[in-house]
Amino acid sequence: TGSHRQELMVGLFRDGRGVFNGSALKEALDLIEALALYEATQPVNIRVAPGFDGATWLDLGRDDGQSVRIHPTGWDVLIPDPQEVCWRRTQLTGELPWPVKDPDGKGIDLLLRLCNFSNAETECLSIAWL
Repeated sequence: TGSHRQELMVGLFRDGRGVFNGSALKEALDLIEALALYEATQPVNIRVAPGFDGATWLDLGRDDGQSVRIHPTGWDVLIPDPQEVCWRRTQLTGELPWPVKDPDGKGIDLLLRLCNFSNAETECLSIAWL
């Protein structure tokens, strides 16, 4: 497509390889397409993805690739291994705010005080939904 062609042109130019004519670009794109047909496929995800070991990943939409890895014992901000998670970004994928850990662990308690839950079951369902 046009966007891939333009991305290839800019990449080659920035790598110091100069400007290529139309037939050279077409051959390069044909080669990329052929390689893609014979390589193993990998799923791509938009914003949320399952990870290894029961983890869930959240794409922060940042240029540096930093994402949140949510696991049974907490969460961390990391750059995911491409073998585990690949993100698909569109023009609508905006950057999310950087998450902050509450040092005293009272963040959820503060939230629950603001909400009017009728019973503990509703409270648990709401926390699970979050």
